[in-house]
Amino acid sequence: MYYRLTDNWIELSVRFLCRDHDIRSLKDRMSRYILDRFEEKGISIASGTYQIVGMPPLQVRVENPLAPSGQRERAASDSIPFQQRS
Repeated sequence: MYYRLTDNWIELSVRFLCRDHDIRSLKDRMSRYILDRFEEKGISIASGTYQIVGMPPLQVRVENPLAPSGQRERAASDSIPFQQRS
């Protein structure tokens, strides 16, 4: 097992030998076993949760790539304001 400290967690890596079939099932069983042992010892797994509380105004420009060049520029200047859902 290898440990690596990051800015807000500890990364654990395990290297192991196994047959070339049913690897996904083996990794699933190993992960469940490790999590069960953590729970037995009172070690909980945490994760970062972030809440986005605001969004700056956003404008969307629609261009028609098939329009002639003069009309394309005019269409690009028309913008549609984005309404934020509450």
